[in-house]
Amino acid sequence: MNAAYQAGRAAPGTACTSNACLCRGDMNCDGRVTFADIDPFAEALGGESAWNQNQPGCPWLNADCNGDGNVTFADIDPFVAVIGTTCP
Repeated sequence: MNAAYQAGRAAPGTACTSNACLCRGDMNCDGRVTFADIDPFAEALGGESAWNQNQPGCPWLNADCNGDGNVTFADIDPFVAVIGTTCP
């Protein structure tokens, strides 16, 4: 997992502070990864700039499901794998 990705996540048992916490796959920032996150995930594949305009307040890097620091088609399978999970 990329260090930049880890830096945005709260450690287990801690709360988020000034930095947004990342939750892999939670594209609507409701604390759960469900089918409701599929369309926003597809939108995130279009790039960070468009994402930030359309989804302010929810981190684009939540779509970085393989933890490499980028949002690409390589994140699709890892995204599918986290559907049904909740955020720590």
